[in-house]
Amino acid sequence: MQEPAVASAIIFSDGMIREQFTAKISLIGIFDRLSSPGFPFLAKFFVTAFITNLRGSRKPLSVTLRLEKEDSGHVVCSSSAKLQFGEKSPNFDPSDVVQVPMPTVANFAEPGPYTAVILVDNEEAGKAALRVDALTVAGQRPTKETP
Repeated sequence: MQEPAVASAIIFSDGMIREQFTAKISLIGIFDRLSSPGFPFLAKFFVTAFITNLRGSRKPLSVTLRLEKEDSGHVVCSSSAKLQFGEKSPNFDPSDVVQVPMPTVANFAEPGPYTAVILVDNEEAGKAALRVDALTVAGQRPTKETP
């Protein structure tokens, strides 16, 4: 049985640039927490998964992101990418890293802990925590307690 793919890193960022000739990506505004003065809160950002432990021929890969409310498992948003490789691409080596940036729009109904879940070909490959906080002004109490 083949070992599963692994999302060795999952990074949240405000933006992403892919260089035209090298295909290198640059992530802009990396974060692990969002804040808003009110809810619901609509946020646009990127989730970039770094997939490793792939083996064999470079067949098409399906990569899916689910952003879930941690305590309920409610899916706030999802995004997916289908990766195609050229016919003459060399086989995967387990140490190869495939970078998959996914644009995301999430509507957060409330503050709290959220989890990004990455699936590769419908198998879980990794998770990352995202905290969403209620932004307060000095001297004002938040409308809802956040741990």
